[in-house]
Order: sequence, then structure tokens, then C-alpha cells
Amino acid sequence: MSYLFVYGTLMRNQENHTIIENEEFLGEFTTMDKFTMYINEYIPFVVEDKNYHINGELYKISDFVQKQIDFLEKGYEKKYIYLNGFNTNALIYVYNGFISPNWYKCIDGNYLHYI
Repeated sequence: MSYLFVYGTLMRNQENHTIIENEEFLGEFTTMDKFTMYINEYIPFVVEDKNYHINGELYKISDFVQKQIDFLEKGYEKKYIYLNGFNTNALIYVYNGFISPNWYKCIDGNYLHYI
């Protein structure tokens, strides 16, 4: 079991949510640390640029589901972060690759404002 913070296509009403739809939803939270969110077409990702707090959802997930998400998020680095209003750390997936100047920068850290 682990806590997973999602900020994009795994969120409720988004295309990959079916992977975690039966896991325990713990609420909407914001990261304590700052990141920068980019969107490549419709896929969001965050990098450690320390610009904005990221808004998203928190889930308590099984080890089985964690393995499915690891497969989906291959190429991303898994990190532990803290969330405002939550007293333990949670996993987030962070991108460490090339950032194209054509990708859209989300200036408020909320993916749902840009889809």
C-alpha cells in the first residue's frame, strides 16, 4: 500500500482514471514543494523547476495498482513529496527529459484548467 498523488490523466474523469478508480480517494491536495507543469498535447508532466504548487488528487493504492502505474509512467522518476494538509509523504511521478519549447507551460499548476 502507498499514497499516490496524481495531477493529470489519472485524475477523476480523465482517460487513465480507470486504473485507480477502485482505489481509495483521499481528496484534493496541493504540493508543498514547487514544480513546473508542462502539457505535451494532452499529457501533463511536472519537472523540478520550483515555480508552482501542483494541484491534484491523492489516492491510497494497492501494490498491484502501483505496479500498473509504474508501467504506465515508465520514463518518469518516482519521488516522495509532502502535500499541504496531509501528514505523510506521497508518491509523485516527475519528468527528467527534454522539454520542448512547443509544450505548454501551466502557470497555475492545475491541469484541469488547460484541457
